[in-house]
Amino acid sequence: MSDQSLQERLKDSFLEDAKENLSSAETQLLALTQGARDPEVVGALFRAIHSIKGSAGSFGFHVVTETAHGMETCLDELRSDRRQVTPRLIEVMLTGVDLLKRLIESPEAPLDAQRTQLVAALASLDATPDAEPWELRFSPPDGLLTAGPDPLKLFAALRELGPMVVTADVSKVPLLGAFDPFHAYVSWVITLPGEVPKQKLEDVFDWVDGGWSLQRLAPVAPSASAPLAATPAGAPAPTPHDQPAASIRVPVDKLDQLMNMVGELVITQSMLGEVDSTGQLTPQRIAQISEGLSQLARNTRSLQESVMRLRSQPLSVVFSRLPRTVHDVAQQLGKKVDLRVTGDSTELDKTVLEKLGDPLVHLVRNCVDHGLETPEDRLKAGKPKTGVLTVSSYGRGKDIYIEVQDDGRGLDEARIVAKAKEAGLVAADAELSRAAIAQLIFAPGLSTAKAVTDVSGRGVGMDVVQKNVRLLGGDITITSTPGQGTRFTLRLPLSLAIMEGQLVRVGRRLYVIPLLSIVESIQPDWTLLQACGHDRGYRMRGELIPVVDLPTSLGAPPGDRNACLMVVVETDRGRIGLLVDELLSQQQVVVKSLETNYGAVTGLAGATILGDGSVSLILEPNGLHQGVQVAA
Repeated sequence: MSDQSLQERLKDSFLEDAKENLSSAETQLLALTQGARDPEVVGALFRAIHSIKGSAGSFGFHVVTETAHGMETCLDELRSDRRQVTPRLIEVMLTGVDLLKRLIESPEAPLDAQRTQLVAALASLDATPDAEPWELRFSPPDGLLTAGPDPLKLFAALRELGPMVVTADVSKVPLLGAFDPFHAYVSWVITLPGEVPKQKLEDVFDWVDGGWSLQRLAPVAPSASAPLAATPAGAPAPTPHDQPAASIRVPVDKLDQLMNMVGELVITQSMLGEVDSTGQLTPQRIAQISEGLSQLARNTRSLQESVMRLRSQPLSVVFSRLPRTVHDVAQQLGKKVDLRVTGDSTELDKTVLEKLGDPLVHLVRNCVDHGLETPEDRLKAGKPKTGVLTVSSYGRGKDIYIEVQDDGRGLDEARIVAKAKEAGLVAADAELSRAAIAQLIFAPGLSTAKAVTDVSGRGVGMDVVQKNVRLLGGDITITSTPGQGTRFTLRLPLSLAIMEGQLVRVGRRLYVIPLLSIVESIQPDWTLLQACGHDRGYRMRGELIPVVDLPTSLGAPPGDRNACLMVVVETDRGRIGLLVDELLSQQQVVVKSLETNYGAVTGLAGATILGDGSVSLILEPNGLHQGVQVAA
């Protein structure tokens, strides 16, 4: 192995370790916000940053080393009780974690401005226990403008305590005709975002007499991690670090199981080899061959399961992103949220996990934004001011279920229907069931938010969540109770590499239809088939469903119409019927990507190799439904 390839492998290992350490650091920081200072949590946090610092130095990532060193110094003071845990400290450290992520993803972009901001933020941290951000109102009394403290002198004194933002409140200034030049109308809102000890603040206001009033509005809520400055123009764009990794870590016990399966295969091969050398095909030899083939089938299935376990990773890989998401959104919206996660040890195929992250994060953000009420509203409703958001997972059969549930207000069905009618998604006089109303939130462009914010309001998101889940071969359902909360249930397959399929014959070729998409198979009554424009529909139990003639669509010679069957499948847009010549067996198939090996084809999800060595294409019902439209 060349020195260059070895160096690349070591660098990849460093990046993987750094990601794990940063994820651990973020988790520990969020754990600090949930209670008193825990020495074990602080120790784990310190070790994570220290490991990044040491590893980065050995690879020459000096910018990463310097940034981590400043954070490590602060954490060392925290570990030795020379510094206290404050909301400001946690937010600054979260900002540092975000910056380290960007520096590791793009070492060629030094991000000087962001590092300078972090250094200044670390330097401004005060170990005084009662230090906190402040927001105050400094206003004159009603009546004539009397002699009093000069606001400019007050501002100058406060400026000595740290950064300050002053806003003039002119809401009480009357129109020109009613203006009194001797009356004081203006009040000042003073925001001190840095952590200022209360005693120092009181010292400044000792000289304020009764002619002016000072009102403390509230401590300024720490922001959801201070935003980093934009990357300078011309700097290389950060490399997306959430892209699928080229390698995964495998526990040793899984490798041991795989080696045992390979050993069993070798034994079976030796047994079949001895049978092959006996010469004549006697009944005893045939029985031995049959037994060997049965053993080979069992070993192959066990080997397949072992390999699938190698590809599997626990849901904690995805769930670990949720605490930071909940923390940031809750801080931004002024809500209190208790996130409870269970079942994170459940394992899924790596490819499913990689595509699950974004839909799950959006669901969680949606629950915090739309589902959970503000502390004030919860108290009025007789609930604890802290909302509970539960994310859980469990296995059932060959599927994995993930539930995201909040104890908030539930779906506002009246508002959803009103918005849907306003957008023309449903008829103005339509009467919808509760299940149909719940499905409306997946409609593109529909949003019940009263204003567009950084969190929501643009009508983009839930439709993408549903689309991504269905692309994974799963589905999503909603259960909501007004005043009690909403539950989203995601059903997902264990793997995208192997699927259960129904083998069908169309002309002389064999095709596979995903078994999860099939609703039923029937012998069609041709008197119920009717032409509707360019397409055809089949009247089935009062419902007119579109029909796709697969022999015609796939260019196969037409078969006997009287002998053909119709397979009814579920798609994103509803049900359609697929006309096939014959139904064959159901079997597991290994999915091979067409896009990787050939190119994307509408209506085809991939290909597989059958037991006789022939290639069979896997049909994709959503693609087949495109362009097919039948009016009732």
